[in-house]
Amino acid sequence: MVGLLCLAHFAGYADRAVPAVYAPELKLAFQLSDAQLGALQGLPFVISYVLATLWAGRQRKSLPRPGRWLGLSVLTWTLAGALFAVAPSYEALLGARVLFGFGQAAFAPMALVLLAQARPVLGVQPIGAFTSGSAAGRSGGLLLGGALLAIVTGLGISDVIAPWRLAALVMLVPNILLAAALISSRVPVAGTVGPQPGVVQAARWALRRGAVFAPHILAAGGLVMIVQSLGAWAPSIMARGFDLATATAGLLVGLAVLVGAPVGHLGAGWLAARPGFAARGPAMLLVAGAILSAVAAAGLAAAPSLWLAVAALTVLIMASGGGAAIALISLQPITPEPLTRGMNALFLVCVTVLGTALGPLVTGLVSDRLIGSDGSLTIALLIVVSGAASVVVVAASLGGAAWRRDATLSVRSRT
Repeated sequence: MVGLLCLAHFAGYADRAVPAVYAPELKLAFQLSDAQLGALQGLPFVISYVLATLWAGRQRKSLPRPGRWLGLSVLTWTLAGALFAVAPSYEALLGARVLFGFGQAAFAPMALVLLAQARPVLGVQPIGAFTSGSAAGRSGGLLLGGALLAIVTGLGISDVIAPWRLAALVMLVPNILLAAALISSRVPVAGTVGPQPGVVQAARWALRRGAVFAPHILAAGGLVMIVQSLGAWAPSIMARGFDLATATAGLLVGLAVLVGAPVGHLGAGWLAARPGFAARGPAMLLVAGAILSAVAAAGLAAAPSLWLAVAALTVLIMASGGGAAIALISLQPITPEPLTRGMNALFLVCVTVLGTALGPLVTGLVSDRLIGSDGSLTIALLIVVSGAASVVVVAASLGGAAWRRDATLSVRSRT
């Protein structure tokens, strides 16, 4: 079950990465500014994702065949990816991303319900393995997207179809097999059969515990903002900063993600599985991830050579991804079991709005309007990462004691 869910998560994030991989091509083909590119990679996806996640989270009955719904989710975002690849205008690209967000919205909350009660495997929390699927998906999307673009460009068929369009379509083919596997699988029922509290009840419960949940969501949102800003702009930063072809930049960033992301996410799962995690809490780990992210972003901006830039990028991916995984994992011990689905949906909505919607867009705006030079994108990323890291440090420090208190009470109530 964990393996199948991780594969689907991998595919979802690989497909999410398509606008980032082909951002230089999109910029030229549609004459886009950095702000428009940033909006394309975040805002339309977030609008539909948030609305659909809230709708899914308010459902108060478990689904008897979650595999069927998970498979339909994959098919929906695959259709959206195909529409994106053939879009004739910027407006059509935006519309395809709206449908894409709708297709992906139901997947993660349901998968997290299935994984929340699973015991550690080989010393790693299953949710840590699941989030590593998202990180590996970003890497896979960048590597596969860059490789396919290089192959398609070499075919010399640009007069028939733009190479980035054909490469984006080819990337979607495995999704059909994955959807069929999910639909036909015997995935366990997602939670207890019968009425369950939904996202509204979870929100009410969280509001009564604002001292722990508000700082936790702010810290998580800051880390996700770093992750999403980096994911959206890393290929463009490498292409512009070192005069690389789009395919080469995608491959290099994919390699950095391939190394940094599993280390960060699996490391987070390993740390969360250590004895005494509930007593120590996640605050210091969140702070460490934020500070290391800011230092790595400064290193990326100052890197005098390509390989030093790749090294700084790898550290930035590891630190921000590991911190974001810790934030999600550490939500589970303080959430009562009946509220797990609603709280995970609520958490994903909040961090998606804070991180995915704002990160790529704000970075593009800073690049366009505050600096306004060809080399501005790396400095814009540094500004956004430093600002988000500051929010994480303050929020995690303020909420640490409240988290430890709630975790201790939760452990006692369950035992």
